[in-house]
Amino acid sequence: MKRALSLGLFVLGFAVLAASAQAATANFQANCSYSGSNINCVFDANRPSTSPSRCGDGSFPTAYFWDYGDGSSYYGSSAFVSHTYYAPLPSWYEINLSVFCTNTGEQSVTATGVICLTYGGGGCIYVNGTWN
Repeated sequence: MKRALSLGLFVLGFAVLAASAQAATANFQANCSYSGSNINCVFDANRPSTSPSRCGDGSFPTAYFWDYGDGSSYYGSSAFVSHTYYAPLPSWYEINLSVFCTNTGEQSVTATGVICLTYGGGGCIYVNGTWN
């Protein structure tokens, strides 16, 4: 009986060790829609829920740097931000999100997405009022 308990504790300890060896991840989704001749977007680093931005220990990043691709940016503690793109609009914007995990001492990691104003190839965040 004691051997089974000891083995169970070993496996649990291994699982915790393996989880702490994960690297930080950056990810986001956007929901963009037209508002007259402008585009309003919300960006969420906690989406998709199956693969949100996280530090290696599973905690939330302590800071986020959003580069909106139009010369403006945001740096702060919010994983959820909004931004308006004003006319005249080009055919696409490249969005970069860098997350910082100062609580775990990890290097920052970056995710990139492209807002496509016209339908084209895959991998675009389309201006259609849905999360993508």
